[in-house]
Amino acid sequence: MRVYVASTLSGLTRLLSDGGLLVPAGSTLTAHGVTRELWNASPEAEQDELEYTALMAAAYDSLVLIADTPGERPARVVIVAEAPDQAVGRVVDVTSEVTVEVDLLLARISAIHVDEPTAADVVRAAAALVPAAQQGDADALDAVELEDYELLWYATQEIAELLAARD
Repeated sequence: MRVYVASTLSGLTRLLSDGGLLVPAGSTLTAHGVTRELWNASPEAEQDELEYTALMAAAYDSLVLIADTPGERPARVVIVAEAPDQAVGRVVDVTSEVTVEVDLLLARISAIHVDEPTAADVVRAAAALVPAAQQGDADALDAVELEDYELLWYATQEIAELLAARD
């Protein structure tokens, strides 16, 4: 199953040094994917639309990571990987959220999506609104969606260069 994992620029640095996303023994990695529940919620949607929904759910989770990590650089990061179906569990009552029980080594990672550098101020402002959005504030919910900011696509071979450009 294709999974979309929220991360940060610091997380990408760890990914490179670790050789992938490592899952500590006895725990799981939270991700998003095109689940049965997501299909049922949008039966008229095409596969690529559902994948975009899962990508954007992970982008929101990345924004939460930025908000929860003092000093983190303001860029949403989503790691796209292929996980074995038997290692992916569904999360009840969450449309696209899944758990992954295995390491996602670099060979399983197909792409990285990252905000463009010019979005830094907007991402920083949206991250500051995450607590209000989590409390249901309608204006904050609109602001944290960042609908006008697309994530750029990078191949795994470009991660080191991407990180060097963001330092």
